Amino acid sequence: DSCDSSCKKFYAACVYEDCQGSWSTWSSCSSPCGNQTRTWSLTAVGMNCNYTHGQTDTRECHVDGDSDGICDEFDVCPDDLLNDADSDGLCDSDDTCLGDASNDGDSDNICDG
Repeated sequence: DSCDSSCKKFYAACVYEDCQGSWSTWSSCSSPCGNQTRTWSLTAVGMNCNYTHGQTDTRECHVDGDSDGICDEFDVCPDDLLNDADSDGLCDSDDTCLGDASNDGDSDNICDG
C-alpha cells in the first residue's frame, strides 16, 4: 500500500490528512426575504475535519432593512416602513403631504388634497 500526498500511513491503512467532501449548491430562497441552505457531503474521513457529514450552512437571500415585508431590492422606499401609503410616488418619510396623493401640485405650500 502506498499513500499519496493527501494521506498518511496510519497503522496499516492510508488516512487522509483532511476530510474529503463538498458543499451542495445553494437551495432556492425559502421566501422573498428568506434564507438559502447548502449541505456538506463527506466522501472520505480524515484526521482533520472542518465539517461533519450533513452539516448545513445558511445565508440570507435578500435584505429587508425596514422590516416591512418587502425586500430592499423590490422596495421603492427601502428605509421607510410605511413606504408610499398614499401612492403619490414619494416615500412617506419624504412626503410633506402625507395622505394626499396630489401633494402640493401648484406649489403654494398647501397640500392639494
